[in-house]
Amino acid sequence: MGLFIKEALFKTYMQQVDPKLVYEPGHAVISVNIVNLNPVTNCVYIGDDFFFAARYNDAFDAFSNGFVLTKHQIASITLKSKALADQLIIETTEEDPHSHQPLTLKMSLPKINQTSWHVKNLKLLRQRLAKA
Repeated sequence: MGLFIKEALFKTYMQQVDPKLVYEPGHAVISVNIVNLNPVTNCVYIGDDFFFAARYNDAFDAFSNGFVLTKHQIASITLKSKALADQLIIETTEEDPHSHQPLTLKMSLPKINQTSWHVKNLKLLRQRLAKA
C-alpha cells in the first residue's frame, strides 16, 4: 500500500498533468482509502492555490487519474484528527452529478507510515491548516 512512494515521482506526474502547477516541498501527503473493500492509495497535494490528487499503482510504481481543483473550486479544507489517521475533508463548489449537491472529498491520511516525507508533510499540513 504505497509504503515507499517517491515524492519526486509524484511531483513529476503532477507537472506532466499540468505544467503550470508549481510544486512546493512539504505540501504532498499520502491518502489511503477503502473503495469497494479494497485499499486505494493516492497522493494529494494541498497548496495555497490548488489541490491535486492522483491514484498510485504499487505494481507499476506509477500514478494515474490525476485531477486538479483550483482555489476557486474549493469552499473549505478541514483536517480532523482520528485515532490512526487524520481525515482531510475538502468541500468544493463543484456539483455532484448524482445528488446535485456540492461535491465533498474525504481522504484518510495515515498517522503511522514508513514513508518519511509523508509523516513530515502531514505535520506541516496540520500546522498550516491550524493557522488558516
